[in-house]
Amino acid sequence: MGGVRFPDLSKFDAVARDSRNLALGRIVAAALTIVLVCRTLSPTTGFVWGGAQLLCEILLWLAAGPLIRKGPKPFGRRLFFIVTTVASSCTWLALSLAFWHSPTLGSAFTALIIWACLLVNATSFAFRSSSAFATFATPVTVVMTLTPLLAPRFHGAQQVMVCVGAFLLAIYAFLSARRNTVAADQLAAAHAALEREREAAESANRAKSAFLANMSHEIRTPMNGVLGVLHLLKAEKLSEDGRHMLEDALSCGQMLAELLNDVIDFSKIEAGRLELTDEPLDPRGLLDGVVRLLRPRPTPRASCCASTPTPTSGGSAPIL
Repeated sequence: MGGVRFPDLSKFDAVARDSRNLALGRIVAAALTIVLVCRTLSPTTGFVWGGAQLLCEILLWLAAGPLIRKGPKPFGRRLFFIVTTVASSCTWLALSLAFWHSPTLGSAFTALIIWACLLVNATSFAFRSSSAFATFATPVTVVMTLTPLLAPRFHGAQQVMVCVGAFLLAIYAFLSARRNTVAADQLAAAHAALEREREAAESANRAKSAFLANMSHEIRTPMNGVLGVLHLLKAEKLSEDGRHMLEDALSCGQMLAELLNDVIDFSKIEAGRLELTDEPLDPRGLLDGVVRLLRPRPTPRASCCASTPTPTSGGSAPIL
């Protein structure tokens, strides 16, 4: 027999984090509202509602704490946060009904303002979770649309305008929440696709670096053998031309070894840790090496190339 499966309430964790961040603003709004209630309704109503709202804020703070910390979040803690949030909204709805039934001039408009603020607040959570919006907006919508019908405060055209306005506000809130939910889903899908592309690019980069390193090591093994044989040839009796060719071969081998070292260190370039060092350079020796390498090629065609400076008509000598 399988265990009981609870609905997924993980998206309420972000709502809990937002609730913690807005706690100070809610407390300030509640304090100003207490002053308004004491002056318009009665001090008793103000202090009773203020105490209830303060209790809800304390419970809401305690309920949101475990959801914004790392670690496992049981279903019961998330459910407790939802219940305390709905209870806080219900205290505001109770206050709005008190204003709606109060004969004080303008109190009905205060109730309309409270309903609109609660609905806008619920709509702001639609970007986090559509279920969060449905949970927080449903009680407000029910009270806002049914109260003017069941307990009208106006007459004639004003009453019709209030009822129609309440319905339009509810419809607009749900349409806006729908757009926010779609935008959030599209953003989440784009972020997931971007994350997959990033992981694929990093994987390809790692594969390229591994290939270059392996290739460099594979080339280094036979190259070291060639250089070893060339160094052994230096101990043999060679002609002058053979000695020069041997030195050229060793020079090319050393340059190839340095090139392989650069390939192995290619990861440093990709990581932005490339370091430039000052080393002595002999331009004439470098050019002499290039000339010696290229000299055998043009020789059969009766061409020559030398690095010996030759005077010019102007009395100056070129670099070569």
